[in-house]
Amino acid sequence: MEKSFKRVSRFGKILGVLMMVSGVLSALSGIMTIVGAIPGAITVWLGYLIFQSGKEADEYLTHQTEEHKEKIIVSFSKYLYISGIMLVVSLALLIPAILFMGLLGAFAV
Repeated sequence: MEKSFKRVSRFGKILGVLMMVSGVLSALSGIMTIVGAIPGAITVWLGYLIFQSGKEADEYLTHQTEEHKEKIIVSFSKYLYISGIMLVVSLALLIPAILFMGLLGAFAV
């Protein structure tokens, strides 16, 4: 079990930072339109949540308290919840877009 917490600690912090950097770059590239910056901001938030999980795993390895275990689960569950919402929204936008393109293609002669 300790090996898993070490892995969460290491990769949670690394991936969290990389996701936050990626989100900032994405937000900056979409800053001309507010809508373009929203996915970048969400990615920064998700990166922060993963980073928090990694940080709490590191704290758990040091102190071995249930409080740190709970904080890992809380951060990760928020990450999963937000990712799920983003998936549903993406599908809700993608499916009508594909249908609309199909209709446009059907009328193009």
